[in-house]
Amino acid sequence: MKFQDTYIRINPKKIALLKFIIEGYDGLAQVTTIDRHAGLVLLAAPEARMNELFPLLENIADMCCRDQP
Repeated sequence: MKFQDTYIRINPKKIALLKFIIEGYDGLAQVTTIDRHAGLVLLAAPEARMNELFPLLENIADMCCRDQP
């Protein structure tokens, strides 16, 4: 199984929420915090599930990923 790494930058206060959501989709992606102060996160997803990951990220972007106060 091949994995594709995707790096995203989110509001650091929302990292736990992102992990919670992604982990709810069994096997969708492994979430690793690269820099908690900068909000840099690595998503390692099976190539076969990338078509599920990106639409999910688009749907939750306003809730947890965009920099908001």
